[in-house]
Amino acid sequence: MKQAEIERQRIETLANAERQRLIAEAEGKASSIRAQGEAEAEIIFKKGEAEAKAMNVKAEAYQKHNRAAVVDKLISGLPDVIRAMAAPLANVDKITVVSTGDGDATGLSKVTGDMTKVAA
Repeated sequence: MKQAEIERQRIETLANAERQRLIAEAEGKASSIRAQGEAEAEIIFKKGEAEAKAMNVKAEAYQKHNRAAVVDKLISGLPDVIRAMAAPLANVDKITVVSTGDGDATGLSKVTGDMTKVAA
């Protein structure tokens, strides 16, 4: 019976050793997976933080240069606006100007002055 008891203890010891090895291996894998997940989360966070900073810089730049950009857009688009305003006049065959002589300008200069005011 003594030999059987020794064999049982040997098998239990081997089983305990195997169990400890499997536990250590599982903990190692879990730790590795956790570390990888934390690293990926950190990368995602840093990327989001960088994108937010870039958006803030762009917003600040747009805010500072907004007025100048609007004026530039208006000035660069002005020829198209004037062209569109003048296009219907190209179809006019004849203009008759009746002037009473009242006001700052009379006659044809009044018409061109009014066109300038409309464009402005």
